[in-house]
Parts: sequence; structure tokens; C-alpha cells
Amino acid sequence: MKKIYLLFLPFFFTELICAQNQTHLDIKNISAFLKISPVKKQVAGEVELQFILNKACDSIFLDAKNMKEVVLKTPQISVKTTSQKIWFYNDFKVDSLYSIQFKYLAKPQQTLYFNNWETPERAQIFSQGQGKYTSHWLPSLDDMNDKIEFDLSFEAPRDYTLISNGKLISKNDLEEVSRWTYDMQKPMSSYLVMLALGKFDYKKIQSKSGLPIYLYYAPRHQNLVEPTYRYTQEIFDFLESNIGVAYPWQNYKQVPVKDFLYAGMENTGATVFSEQFLTDSIGFVDQNYVNVNAHELAHQWFGNLITETSSTHHWLHEGFATYYALKAEREIFGDDYFYYSMYQTAERLSEASQSGRGEALLNTKASSLTYYQKGAWALFFLENKLGESVFKKIVKSFLEKYAYQNVRTEDFIMLAEEISGKDLGWFEEKWLLANTFPSYEAMRLLSTNEFMQKYLALNALRELPLEQKIKDLKNALSVPVNDYLGQEAVIQLSLENTHSPEVVALLKMALKSESLLVKQSVALHIDKIPPTLKEEYEQLLYEKSYTTQEAALLNLWINFQENRVSYLDQLKDKHGFYNKSLRHLWLGLHLATPSYDPHNKSIIFQELNQYTNALHDISIRRNAFSIIRQINLWSDESLLNLIKATQHYNWRFYSFARNLIKELTKQRELKEQIIALSQQVEFRNKQFLKTILD
Repeated sequence: MKKIYLLFLPFFFTELICAQNQTHLDIKNISAFLKISPVKKQVAGEVELQFILNKACDSIFLDAKNMKEVVLKTPQISVKTTSQKIWFYNDFKVDSLYSIQFKYLAKPQQTLYFNNWETPERAQIFSQGQGKYTSHWLPSLDDMNDKIEFDLSFEAPRDYTLISNGKLISKNDLEEVSRWTYDMQKPMSSYLVMLALGKFDYKKIQSKSGLPIYLYYAPRHQNLVEPTYRYTQEIFDFLESNIGVAYPWQNYKQVPVKDFLYAGMENTGATVFSEQFLTDSIGFVDQNYVNVNAHELAHQWFGNLITETSSTHHWLHEGFATYYALKAEREIFGDDYFYYSMYQTAERLSEASQSGRGEALLNTKASSLTYYQKGAWALFFLENKLGESVFKKIVKSFLEKYAYQNVRTEDFIMLAEEISGKDLGWFEEKWLLANTFPSYEAMRLLSTNEFMQKYLALNALRELPLEQKIKDLKNALSVPVNDYLGQEAVIQLSLENTHSPEVVALLKMALKSESLLVKQSVALHIDKIPPTLKEEYEQLLYEKSYTTQEAALLNLWINFQENRVSYLDQLKDKHGFYNKSLRHLWLGLHLATPSYDPHNKSIIFQELNQYTNALHDISIRRNAFSIIRQINLWSDESLLNLIKATQHYNWRFYSFARNLIKELTKQRELKEQIIALSQQVEFRNKQFLKTILD
């Protein structure tokens, strides 16, 4: 018995390793028909899996989280499900094309999110595969190293638009549902599969190369389409031209959704992004979608066309996307914007490095600052060292050689050395492997730009007394005023006695300038307003900038109590950004000003409270909660909405809500109010409250 066991032991472990690693498995195609049931928050799927093996094996698996009712439709195959996988057993041979068909039911706890189905006009569904795993709603592979062609069809409630990867082949309307069929022609990693469903219209534009681009929006946001998507075609055309490789997918779509987990996600051919980036033309000046737009589009090459083998090489996604987004912005906003942006990130990286928080680009657990900003800086430095034409040739060759494959940093370096004819060991050592940021080299590179020479010279005056630099500050605020030099001058003035005649005179110059950003800087940095500056400062309330209006309103309200009613009157119809931060500030100041419109306080209070409701985007809700916290006027409605927010799927928002609840329970009356309200919430909310109340 013992001898027989030992004879079979090597075979047993060979099969186990074969199954667990699956390096032998090459999935060619996953075709699926998915029935979406929003009210039940479930997906019922029928899947056909096609694959070949480069090694004989008795089993393969698909990642499938907590899937039920798995029924095999292919004879001679055995199936077994666990909480994490679906296993298929057979005597699988080498180089044979296999096809397996099966059905399943999924109730995803993450990755697929169902919003506002109690309010049909605002209802949405969207996916987020990266970091969450598509296998929660579609059996697939969580390993990004197997590139698969996905062809997906859907059945979903009629009168909603369903968006997925690839080209829409057909849409058939039945009595209560619609069926959508999408086709992908090229393979991709599973985390890039997407779906979004909601009340969407779209605007179709076309790139210079003739590729269709679909810009989706909710009908109620129609007036925000142009400023939100401004420069989309220019970005697309620039990236195709500058990268030198044609856009690799059939079309490109962009879809804004409520309560998204991140700024944006570059699903293959279909970016999903947060509604927080929706803007009108005034808001565009301060907060726009341009950088995120360019970043997610750049990922269609860097991350989607070529994909990292592991997180060690994550900078090949994020560093490249960040750098090419900045290059696109440089094309739109100019050199000064580009160099100032690079300077700001260099400062952040230098500070992290000097405080011992620096990280290597090849650190598998590095921060976003490292992967994104240090990665972009590494490429900026490399391009300047090798020359623009050589750098372009390297990037183009890298994408073409490894198209639809997985890559490592070594692949990029080897190709770069081959094309440039130079040893790049110094680049690897200083920019990829070192924890520190090469601040000296970065500043030397920035100093080659004429604008940066002027900016750095002005910035170096910060520690000098006013009398020694007043001429330089005056020059920076003289016509024509450079946005960034003017802002630096205002920042330095804010560190002085703002009531002194010399400072007031220079601030008046800033407020009379044609630069909106310089005037905004006064609103943001001069909060103690000299009476001699009051008249000029008040004009900031009329600037076409919500950031400026918001800061000016608060500062004027604090500094000149006798004019509070007038200031509130001037901005009573303004809502500001999509997150309504200006409106929320106005509502809070209204409630904190007893003499202003005293008969309507209850109406104003109710408006502020209703913004905490789950019908609104989390950015709106968070601002409303913050204002209520500042004025400390909590109703049952707002507290109940805050308690419910502690179980939201967006971790940033639920962390905010949980921390705020913990803070409020320190007040005896609010604690009692929260305890009483706990009887009205679901079990998960009660459990959380129990942990903090105990």
C-alpha cells in the first residue's frame, strides 16, 4: 500500500500544479448570453467557452465567484463548482480546440453595481473589473495574462440603453426586454470586460482616421455634453498621431455613471467615468474631464493593447497613460501648463522621497503617486535624453511587437536599448529601481524651459522680506500677466501683512488683471480682506469661475457681516459644479444668517437635507453632509441617510460616512437620536452602529 501511494504521488502533484497554474490553458473565446435582472440584482448566463491546451490535463477552471445553478450542456465533461471557481474535468488533449457550454446564476456582491432601481429614470447598472474581478458576474479568468476574445449578448429591461465592449451587431426590442449583441474582434484581459445600462443618449463624432466615437450622457445632462467632452476628438487624433500606432479597437465609447468607484476606468474600447466630471462651460475652467479623458484613452494602447504580466510592471500602464495624457494636454493648453504640471508632481515626489516615503517604480505595492507620476516623470526624462524621434520609434515598436500580448519592463528596456543603441542601465537604476526621486536631475530638466526659469526664480524669493522682492512681484502682476507667475505672486503676498498699503496695491493689480486664475488665487489665498480692498474683492462674486465665487462668498461673508444679506442675494440662484458645492455653501450660510429671508428657513433646511438622499451622486451627498456638520443641524432624514451611507459600496464614501457617524456619537443628544433611528435600518447598518455604540 505504501509503495503504490509513492508511485502515484508524482502524478498527483503534476495534475494539481497543472490545474492551479493553468499556464497550459489558452482560452480563445468566451461567448455569453446574459439576462440582467436589476430588481433581483442578478445575472443569469449561458456561456460557450472555447480553448486549447499546450499540455495534456484532466481539468481546467474558470474563476467564478459564488455562482449558483451551474448546469453543464456539453456531454462527456464533468463539472464541479466551489465558491471561487467552476471546474471542468475530462481527458483534455494537446492542441485540440475544445468547446464547453454551461449555464449559471450570479448575484454579484461587487464588480457589478445596481443603482437607484426604485427610481426608474435614474436607474443604472455598471461594472468595474479592475481590482474587483469580472468573475463576480461573468465566469472568466482573473489572471490578466490570458487574453480572450469576448462576444457578449444581453437581455435587459426595455427602454434602457445597454453598452458593452465592441461593435453593436444587433438590438431587438421585445415586449418587456431588449436584446443587445456586441462583437469583439481582438482579445483582451478579463478585467477589461464591461457593461453599463441606464437612460442614455449619445452624441457620435468621428476621429480624423474615421473611427466612430460615442459620447454617452443622461438626457437630463444634455446641456453638459459639449463642455464635458470638449477636446475629445483633438485628444484622440493627437494620441493616434503621436503614438504612431492606430487605435486598436473597433470603436470608442465613454459613459458617465453615478457613484463610480474611481475617476475613470479604461475598459477595452469603452471608458466608464464618474459623473463628478460632468461640467458646464463655467465649471470647465476649474474642474474638467480633459486629463481623465486623455488618460483613459491612452490606456487603450498602454494597458489594453499591451498588458502587464504582473503588478511589478504596473507603471507600464499608469506611467505611460499619465505621460501621454499630459502630452495631449500640452497640445491643448500649451507649454506653460505642461511644465507647471510636471513641476507640481516633481515637488510632491521630492517631498515623499525626502521624508522617506519614496518608492521604486518596480515595487509591487507602490502608491498611485509612484506608478502614475513617477512613471510619467521617468518617461519624460527618457524622452529628453534619447530625443523625441528615437523615443517615438521605441514606443511604436514596443506596441507593435507586443500587440495583444503581456509585457514586462525588461521587454521595454531591451527594445529601447536596441533602437537607441545606448545602455540604459543608468535609467533602470535611477528611475525604476531606486526608492528616491532624482530631484536634482528633474529640476535641471525643467530649467531648460524659459517659463520655468522665470517661475523658479520667482518661487525662490518666498523667504525674502517684502521690500527685497516687491519689484519682482509687481513685474509678475504687470500686463500681460502669466497665469502661473501671477498666482505665485499672490501666494507670496498672502504670507505678508495683507493690510499694508504695499500689499493692497499689488493685490489690486492682481484683481484688475485679465487672468482668471490670478484673480482666483486672490479668492483662495486672501481670506482676511482689508477694507481698502473690499470693493475690488467683491467683484470676484461675478467671475466666471465657481471656485472663485465659492471662496469669495465665504470670505466676504466672514469679513463683512453688515453686507451678508447682499452677498447671499447675489448668488442665490447659483449651484456651481456638478457636486453643488456652491449651492451647499449658500444654503449653509443662509441658515447661519438669521436676518436673511427668515420666513423660508425651513424650506432651505429641507433642500439641504434632501441632497443627502441616495438619489444623488456621492459627491453631492458628501458636500451636503459636510455643510450640515459645520452648522450642526441634523434632522432625522439626514442622520438616517448618513447611517445608510456607512454601507455604500464606494469605500471612500462609506469611510467618510463611518468616520462622521463616530464623531457625531460623541455628542449625547445626537447619539440618542442615532440609537432611535437604528431601528429603521437594515441588519448591516445595525451591526455597524452596534460596534461603535458599544
